[in-house]
Parts: sequence; structure tokens; C-alpha cells
Amino acid sequence: MPRASRKDIETARTLVRARDGHRCAMCGTYLMILGQWQSVHHRKPKGMGGSALLENASNLVQLCGVGNADGCHGKAHGNPHWARNHGWVVARALDPADIPVDMYDGWHTLSDDGSRTPCPSPLLAGEAV
Repeated sequence: MPRASRKDIETARTLVRARDGHRCAMCGTYLMILGQWQSVHHRKPKGMGGSALLENASNLVQLCGVGNADGCHGKAHGNPHWARNHGWVVARALDPADIPVDMYDGWHTLSDDGSRTPCPSPLLAGEAV
């Protein structure tokens, strides 16, 4: 698969920042506050390939923290089982647009056009994410 261009990456990240309201998608902290570290988290990790899919808005969320080390970004990477069950990490064979994520204001599915749609918790329904 082709790699995403710099323009594709910036377009997707602009959509994600607007969709997430300049907040951490996990805890809801406003990231526009001076000094608040933020990063873009790939729900399907970059190590799974360099395809353009990885830069789609459905695969990206804005989280507090720097890299994988701290804040909510560190929580997503440091707790793999929990992160998979809550949609923060998506398995290689799955499409992030099909997997709901447990955001600070409830469960949502994320679209590549930069929108999000509320949905019921798959955990309450007894479904595996």
C-alpha cells in the first residue's frame, strides 16, 4: 500500500483536532492550554505498516502526553488488554472505522471524514471489541 503524503497526514490531523474539540479524547483535558503536551495516537499502531490507512481520521485520536511515555497516550500503550477492549488499540485485521472507542464523553465510532457517531458500549452488550 502507498504511504500517506505529508498533505494527507496534515489533513487527517486537522480533522482529528477539530473532531476532538482540541481535547484529549480519553480524559477530556483541553489541549489548547499553554504547556499541555499532546500527541496524535494511532489506534492501529504505525508498526503495523506504512500504508495511507494509518493516517485516516478513523485511526487517529488526540491524546494528552508525549509519545508513548505519559498521560493518556502512555495509558493506551501501557495497558494493551484494556486499550483493545476500549477501542484505543485496533487489531491489524480490523478497520478502525468499524471499532467503537470509549471517549471521555461516551462511546463513538470514528469516520474518515472527521466525524464521530455516538454508539452504545459494546462492553455492556457483552461484545468483544
